[in-house]
Amino acid sequence: MGIDCAFALQLLEAVPLVQGRSAGLMLGRQGLAVRQGHRKYLRRALAARDLSRNYPDYLQEDGFAETFLQKIGYPEMQAMDASAYENCAITHDLNDPLPQHLRGRFDVVIDGGTLEHVFNTPQALDNVFHLLREGGIFLSINGMSGWAGHGFYQFSPELVWRYWQDARGCEVLACRAVSIDPAEPPVEVMDTGKQGARFRARKLEGRWYLYHAIRKPGTANAAERIAKTAQGDYALRWERGAAE
Repeated sequence: MGIDCAFALQLLEAVPLVQGRSAGLMLGRQGLAVRQGHRKYLRRALAARDLSRNYPDYLQEDGFAETFLQKIGYPEMQAMDASAYENCAITHDLNDPLPQHLRGRFDVVIDGGTLEHVFNTPQALDNVFHLLREGGIFLSINGMSGWAGHGFYQFSPELVWRYWQDARGCEVLACRAVSIDPAEPPVEVMDTGKQGARFRARKLEGRWYLYHAIRKPGTANAAERIAKTAQGDYALRWERGAAE
């Protein structure tokens, strides 16, 4: 788990979403690891926001990313992990339901590639929802294409639209395919399921992430868990079939 150039660029873009927030959480303690060849892209993005272009200014001795996040405008970040081996502040396994004292506690939650390593994905998603306060922001990046063998799963944009938008009633502020290579422009992913189609990821060669930004409104579905939801194209077919 860590913040590479691809995720760093998305985090910089999302700074306006997290300004004024006070309680942040990382799922897994994120490191900062931007490849030498990718740093020119990060420097450009930092300079565009009147931030220091000097990469070492954002480093900390232990290699983790709290300094980077704070300097670009994020609230103080705690880390939650299944084990305390990286000195996280909160120990909890996302495979298990969230304890009461962690619910509604955070207004920013960052997932830099943790959920793909959690076997019980539905429970992990429900946990993220319950971690968030009303109005809270969730920023996530996980493998979408080209990451076979990296974690348990590679995620589809359908999961974003069906779980966060349809099942939970949250706002999807961004959903895009992001290449590990910052020279490749991100590809915005619309909700194709509602039109009876699927995002095919054609021409996305190499390794691509699925990035999304979510806001939890006061009207969100506060159910303890989401037991089921259907892909948009299938649901549309069933609807049409029933009507006919």
